[in-house]
Amino acid sequence: MRDCWNFYTSNDVLVLNNSGKGNIQSLIDNWPNKTYPVSIQTADVLELPQWYKEEEYLSHFTRAIDGPYSDESHSMWHKKLVRLDPHSRHTSERVLFKIVYEQKLRASSTTIRGGHKMVSFTAVPLDKWPQLRTFRSHRRRWDFAPFGICINQAWLSNKVAKVRYGNEDTWQGLTDSQRPYFQSNGERIDWTVEQEYRHKGDLDLSAIPPEDAIVFVATDADRDFIQPFSPWPVKLFDGLVDIPKVHPIL
Repeated sequence: MRDCWNFYTSNDVLVLNNSGKGNIQSLIDNWPNKTYPVSIQTADVLELPQWYKEEEYLSHFTRAIDGPYSDESHSMWHKKLVRLDPHSRHTSERVLFKIVYEQKLRASSTTIRGGHKMVSFTAVPLDKWPQLRTFRSHRRRWDFAPFGICINQAWLSNKVAKVRYGNEDTWQGLTDSQRPYFQSNGERIDWTVEQEYRHKGDLDLSAIPPEDAIVFVATDADRDFIQPFSPWPVKLFDGLVDIPKVHPIL
């Protein structure tokens, strides 16, 4: 019954491995227009690339989303909630899975003055993240969570711009083309520690070679879940920063 319900409520079923018999095969036979065999070549990088060792990269971290994805309507998300659809749970690892599967970073205007849709990166090296990880209660989210992707800065160099931090006078002095890259210094919170870069609009990741990006996750289970779909290596966050640490539930 559970397998039947999952098939019925899913838009697509990606088949990684199947015995070819039993209940699952019967469901595949009954819904052939929903099922797609998947064969994805996984990345195999044994040693960390030089750009990572020399901290010449930018990173994008993912957070749990208490609401619909940016490309999902509220009504669609509400229907998933009512059906108890597991895809309605937008946890940090599922947000990261969506990025890897689509090979796209989707822009958002959340917290961006002027409503510009941007993709944010940080130049802070991963080994500095544990000191910066904090829960922003006013935004109901974790910053510097152990889920995301590092990208060789050479690949991103002509696609992103460094954020200009400042105050109201700084904002008033910017041109329309500069304003999407503005960020307040902050009063109670010092936002300059994020060392932010931004890309305007969605960012297509499909052209990034396997050696120019590293996906990072918190646990072995997260890695096993995401790696079959990733053209880039998926590493444990703690392994990349060489720290034994227990992460909060995100």
